[in-house]
Amino acid sequence: MQTEIIFYLCTYSFLILFSFLLLPWGLYKTSPQGRLSFPKWLDRYGISRMELLFSIACLLSIMIFNAIHMIVPLILSFYAIIAFRHHIQNDQLAIPHNKKILHAFFLAFGLYLLIINGFTVFGIWEKANTIHDYRLIQLPIILTITSCTLFKVRLRDFNWSINAKTLLYIFALFILLKIPYIVATDFDSLKALPVDYFFRNFFQQIYYPSIVEEVIFRGFLLSGLLSIGIRESKANMIQAVVFGLIHALPPNELTIISILSTSMQMYLGYLIGKIYLSTKSLTPCIILHGLIDTI
Repeated sequence: MQTEIIFYLCTYSFLILFSFLLLPWGLYKTSPQGRLSFPKWLDRYGISRMELLFSIACLLSIMIFNAIHMIVPLILSFYAIIAFRHHIQNDQLAIPHNKKILHAFFLAFGLYLLIINGFTVFGIWEKANTIHDYRLIQLPIILTITSCTLFKVRLRDFNWSINAKTLLYIFALFILLKIPYIVATDFDSLKALPVDYFFRNFFQQIYYPSIVEEVIFRGFLLSGLLSIGIRESKANMIQAVVFGLIHALPPNELTIISILSTSMQMYLGYLIGKIYLSTKSLTPCIILHGLIDTI
């Protein structure tokens, strides 16, 4: 058993290093654009060397602390986003650039943490008996995003459009991410559930947490970081780390293990951030987030 575990760890470690070091370097060396430096060549595909290292760190941590069978779907999703980014890129839209968006993030994020931790400390979550109770409790958390109006930042300043091609792309990416997980874990139990369960659960996940988290992290934080001149790749990694760390709450239970265990959320936040940078719209991010949380 121990030998088998070591074999799998070595195999997946090599796969991660191959996917984010050897493969990009090999493609660069065989590229007809060989006169470009490696960083500039990567930039043509919307990635940086730091993003490759970030991917390696996240996936190694996911392999150890989360789910080893998610490594291949995550690698494939990364390359799918890179390969098809021009198909979902919308040059007619623009991510809002306003330094006050970052101020809106700090306020909304502070209120978000305050309410969630307050509900936990005072046992509010345990008082919910029905789905309607949960929705009523979740409403103040969702409304934290409206605090942006105090800085004259409006939710309508962000883009909310989505076309059919992008919608199909989001569904395809969801299948790529989740089908291997379903087959490897809960396929039989999921088959026993009625179809309407998935629709109801999807809309519940859209209601909370998809909308509030996508607005706060991809809308306020990522857009705000871009507004103060931080490079896209770096801004996306920063928001992904912050997004991951909120899943390690509550603060009084933080440990190195609990922080590293959020690597899955960090990397999913990073991938969704890449989608936001391409589509410049929050709706594709909200839908993908909701789909991922549904199953």
